[in-house]
Amino acid sequence: MKKSILFLLIVLFLSSLIVAANNKILKLSLEQCITQGLKKNLDLNIEILTYKESVEGVSSSWGLFIPQLDLQLSERRTKSPSSSFLEGADITKTDTSTYNLQLSQKLPTGADFNLNLQSTKTETNNRFYGFNPSYSTRLTLNFTQPLLKGFGPTVTKKEILIATNNKKAALYSLKQKVMDIVYSIEEAYWNLVYAKMNLKVKEEALRLAKDLLRKNEKQVEVGTLAPIEIMAAKSEVATRESEIIQAKSAIEQAEDNLKKMLNIVDFEKNWDYKIEPVDIPKTEVNFIIPDLNEAIEIAKNNNPLLKQQKFNFKNKEINLKVAKNQMLPTLNLQASYWTTGLSGDRILYENNDFFRGEIIGIIKGDPTDSLRDALKSIYNNWSVSLNLKIPLSNNALKAQYAAAKIQYDKSLLQIKTTEQSVIQEIRNAIREVESSLKMVHATRIARELAKSKLDAEIKKLETGLSTNYQVIQYQKDYEQSKSSEVKAIIDLNIAVLKFKKAIGTLLDDYGIKFREILK
Repeated sequence: MKKSILFLLIVLFLSSLIVAANNKILKLSLEQCITQGLKKNLDLNIEILTYKESVEGVSSSWGLFIPQLDLQLSERRTKSPSSSFLEGADITKTDTSTYNLQLSQKLPTGADFNLNLQSTKTETNNRFYGFNPSYSTRLTLNFTQPLLKGFGPTVTKKEILIATNNKKAALYSLKQKVMDIVYSIEEAYWNLVYAKMNLKVKEEALRLAKDLLRKNEKQVEVGTLAPIEIMAAKSEVATRESEIIQAKSAIEQAEDNLKKMLNIVDFEKNWDYKIEPVDIPKTEVNFIIPDLNEAIEIAKNNNPLLKQQKFNFKNKEINLKVAKNQMLPTLNLQASYWTTGLSGDRILYENNDFFRGEIIGIIKGDPTDSLRDALKSIYNNWSVSLNLKIPLSNNALKAQYAAAKIQYDKSLLQIKTTEQSVIQEIRNAIREVESSLKMVHATRIARELAKSKLDAEIKKLETGLSTNYQVIQYQKDYEQSKSSEVKAIIDLNIAVLKFKKAIGTLLDDYGIKFREILK
């Protein structure tokens, strides 16, 4: 017995949880929906990663101008049979140690600059080395500047300029994605509001139909109305009940659409949550719609699609300039400056006779003396040259230039096409706002007149001067006028939304900052 009671209590408890879960209601404002949607939207996250990737692309492209430091250390030993008695040994042995330090830098003009410091220690048994071991140092400055092909910052910084434009284009693509998401969420929100408002209209229509049915039943009871008249009233009640079923289904569909955009559901749970919008649609436009020319100027400065197209066009322009430059002959100015230094242990021969004299002494030398002499520029050397290369045929380069010109022309046409589309979108949005405003006023008057006519017809029915058929027709007219008014109000809000999206100011109204989105 106790087990049965315990089991029953558990079942009741679980049932209560299920009922509570099924009755959960999320009261959300439009701003809350937009915030939630921007946080959870997967497509937006992909767009953010694309933008971040473009940012890294800019940083990567600057690697061309990062100075490069090269350090090379080498050891070499050689042995070779003597080819001359002047070498003073049957087998010539030489040990060489080389230390090479080079700093290279690419300049924005296309020039290559490098500074090289090379120090070499040589030790040999060759008698004709005045210093043994010897230390030689060479400091060299090389500069190569293209004067035709490859000249100029546009050519040299091509990858940087393109990467920068890609980053800006990606930013406006991200802005467009955010605008699309905000627009879709707000449109879905107002559609849900409309579905709920429409349900209330249907419920009121059902109430009126039931009131008429009750009045008819009373009149039949007292004998002032034929029983056949009840059938029309009952048919009208059934019709209104079926419309309510349809209206509730429309609400569920609108809720599911909004839930998907807010990403608050998964495949197994949360679908039973009900969303209760707390904002009501505006029946008046609270800002002055600018004329067409002013709206177009605003769009030129704010519409993300136009901005994105312009940066894509800049890339095509850069490619065209570089392709044109590549058809020029190669003319390079080359300049070099170098200094040397030498030091080591000086070998002293008897009577200064290298051939037969014996070594009578060694004067020790400082290995750093050669470096000091090189840095002091005691021994100056320089050279300047021009190198000209003219290809006998550049058909491939001409083809590349022609392809770049085609891409340039296509991009220019795409800008004009986009501008035309934006202008058309603005024109349509302005017309929709203006017509929606008129429709709100017109449907409001129509609803008030329909209500007055219905009330008057009901009074006539009570005095026997009208029929059920006439009252039912006026009820339908009243319900239709209320639905039309609700639809006109929603259409007005969506039309304003379209206009703001067309001119590119939609995000400004919500104070959406990209820094917060990128986080």
